[in-house]
Amino acid sequence: MSRVLITGATGFLGSNLARRCVHEGFETHVLTRKASNKWRINDILPDLIQHEADLLEYDRLVKILRETKPEVIMHLAAYGTYPTTQKDVDKMIDTNFIGSTNLTRAAESVNYSCFINVGSSSEYGMKSSPMTETDLLEPMNLYGATKAASTLFLQTVARATGKPIVTARPFSIYGYYEEPIRLIPTAIWHCLRSRNLELTSGTRSMDFIFVEDVVEALMRLIDTSGICGQIVNLGTGRSHTVREVVEKIRSITHSNIDLLWGKLPMRDFTPDVWVANTAKIQELLKWKPKHDLDSGLRKTIEWMKDNSGLYDSLKSLG
Repeated sequence: MSRVLITGATGFLGSNLARRCVHEGFETHVLTRKASNKWRINDILPDLIQHEADLLEYDRLVKILRETKPEVIMHLAAYGTYPTTQKDVDKMIDTNFIGSTNLTRAAESVNYSCFINVGSSSEYGMKSSPMTETDLLEPMNLYGATKAASTLFLQTVARATGKPIVTARPFSIYGYYEEPIRLIPTAIWHCLRSRNLELTSGTRSMDFIFVEDVVEALMRLIDTSGICGQIVNLGTGRSHTVREVVEKIRSITHSNIDLLWGKLPMRDFTPDVWVANTAKIQELLKWKPKHDLDSGLRKTIEWMKDNSGLYDSLKSLG
């Protein structure tokens, strides 16, 4: 049994990853903060070994890592993922950069076999073609800048020390336990509850990838050798507009709600295209997503039907 330590396990992707690690029989350690909202992992808490710590508490991190001796470290903790949280610049710097450097330094005495840093496609900024791992980083906001800084720091540590550190950059993940205010859970919830939905023009195009496929890629990275310091994109290589996604959700749910396009303003710094070049990860891992948009949405919709009470109880959907 491998010991894995996960940061960000209470988040959307982290909770799905924690579930997979438990299912695979890993001794799964998670870092949580006193203020962490554990709604996504409440049902699996008995299967997790919790350690209360903030990534800013360097000495505490050193103690935890020396005691647990994780063979695998999966760093998913981040702040500013959603536009509503990107106004707190100090917290983004503390969590995304200082927290990452603290964790990396605290792990220096640990003989881990793999350290996976989960970055973000926001590190790239606007590009005119599918984003490749060697593209110049031109983030459009401070969230992307702090994530890029973290990636560069960890990549430099990997190259200087030979430590098995790799960064995965997911694109637009959707699926189980996604934040209720996000596009796909909001659209599904409105369709299931027969409530009309106000939207932007719907022209923005993104690379939507199902959470099961992202988790599978991360699990494969654990067992992939010779990738020290590498960066890999996690996407499908295909883009879909917001309009396509929402209309597909309405069709799958057999809903007759009105989609009120153009009622909401487009966000600042909204590129028309956001898609991954996936050639590198296909070559390294022989990996391709198993789910197209239709099959991923169908799984997500069925899950939300089964967990409707969970989402109804979250006030953020209104």
